[in-house]
Amino acid sequence: MAKSLTNRSRRAQIYNLPHQSYCSDGTCRCVGVKQHAIVRDNRSGAVGVAVREKRLGASIHFSAGESKADLPDTITKCPEIAGALARRELIEPKPATKTTEPKRPVEAKKPVSETAVGPK
Repeated sequence: MAKSLTNRSRRAQIYNLPHQSYCSDGTCRCVGVKQHAIVRDNRSGAVGVAVREKRLGASIHFSAGESKADLPDTITKCPEIAGALARRELIEPKPATKTTEPKRPVEAKKPVSETAVGPK
């Protein structure tokens, strides 16, 4: 089930989402990054470039007062998010429930003789 979170602080917040907790439901949401490194072969002395694909944990950014919806359930397992929820910097808004206006009571009609205006 998707979660919603709202930033209650008056400043922007960035939270790191580590792979171990954020991707614990089996779906990896980490970001793929290509890392270029200059490598040197010790035997031949040749220099080259090695490209490695690396997965980095994601992060989430909240502006002041911003709400984000449709976040995965595992987001609350992340240590930084769990700490912010405990400190009440982030809150999970309760789903809006349908409210019906209470019906106004019907006043009993007065007899015509009591509602007449004027001398009797």
